[in-house]
Amino acid sequence: MNYKNLTPNEISIKAQKLGEIRKVSSKMGVALAMQHAVSMILAISLKLSFECFVCFLLCFFVFLFFYRLPRNYQSVALIFLSSVVFFCIFCMFFKKNRPNHILVSTTLTGIIAFSTMLVAVKFKKLILFLLSAFLVSVVLYNVLFVDFDIFTKQALRNAANNKILLYVGLAISNMLSMVVLSSYLISKQTIKMGQIFCFKRLSSKALFYFTSMGLFVSFFANMASSVLVNNLRAFGFFKKDTPDIPIEKNPAEILVFAISVSLVPAIFEEIAFRGVVLGSLRRYGDYFAVLVSSLLFAMVHKDKYQVPFAFVLGLVLGSFLVETNSIFPSMLIHFFNNFFSCVLSLLKAYSKKSYEVFGDIYILIVLILGIISFFKILKLNPNFLLKDKNSPSFITTKERIQVFFFGGSAFLLLIIFIFLQLLFFLF
Repeated sequence: MNYKNLTPNEISIKAQKLGEIRKVSSKMGVALAMQHAVSMILAISLKLSFECFVCFLLCFFVFLFFYRLPRNYQSVALIFLSSVVFFCIFCMFFKKNRPNHILVSTTLTGIIAFSTMLVAVKFKKLILFLLSAFLVSVVLYNVLFVDFDIFTKQALRNAANNKILLYVGLAISNMLSMVVLSSYLISKQTIKMGQIFCFKRLSSKALFYFTSMGLFVSFFANMASSVLVNNLRAFGFFKKDTPDIPIEKNPAEILVFAISVSLVPAIFEEIAFRGVVLGSLRRYGDYFAVLVSSLLFAMVHKDKYQVPFAFVLGLVLGSFLVETNSIFPSMLIHFFNNFFSCVLSLLKAYSKKSYEVFGDIYILIVLILGIISFFKILKLNPNFLLKDKNSPSFITTKERIQVFFFGGSAFLLLIIFIFLQLLFFLF
């Protein structure tokens, strides 16, 4: 860090600010790790079966309640939950023709779950309670559905093949993972919520201009991302195409699918990243907050094809938020971008001709409205995005980024993310 030509007071303030950024980095690293863990567990459980997903969902809420209890009540809850787990395992011993490997694996999982619950109560760490919820849900799933199979003739088992439930499960996974990230960061904040969230009301004209311009920029970002992916594929990367979610010609399925990929991310992801994450970082400079929140936003997109586009889209959404002090343009841009992508995917699956016609019309409208909106916004505010507000003059953006990504746990998360993405690129 460069401390030359600074007064003693400025050196003290700079050291204090960089220390705060380092602490925020560590908190966001933990929050993102928990978000990834919840999202991955829910996705895996949903992929295995709907019953497994329901088991973890129930355990998730039970252990969240467990986490919020006072310490003396947590001990009572620990005894109760442990009794339930070991009673389920005990019942497995009396079932005839039971495969031994299921009993052994379930017993070991139960012992690990009990140990994890003990450590969670001792240290009162949310991530340990979430891990305990996962382990207990594995025990319950093995006992209720794999070993005893008590729900075979029930509606829950028959409903597991319903694609509507698949889309609902995906929406719930997205919501819960974002709620975990937001709740953890909010609980660690030392500033008021009014300084984090930006819910300023804008005129209908301003909303229209910013939304149109956002879709215009996202269209070109999507094109650039596609070109990048195609070029990498030419060098042997991206060997497999991302599988599409199967969609039948069922209006109810289509509606639920559209809501799960359009409306839910537009609300919950925007509140998490443009609300909590970006809002928490704005006191260290708007440019810094937009850049970091965009990188973290890209990191939560596990699909390798979406990462470059998500980063650029995050820059656009974050820039519009700091310019307008309102999260509503970001929500609308996110919603319409995902919604039109959903419509194009459906048309491509059902009618190639309609897909081409609608695609051409959509591109034409986005280009015209985007250009008009760009000049309208410049006319209303000639200094659009030219000022870096809240930025300490004696701390450069480079120094802030270095401290954030290399001074806290966010650095470890970044390394893990890059490693996983490299594996995905190769395979």
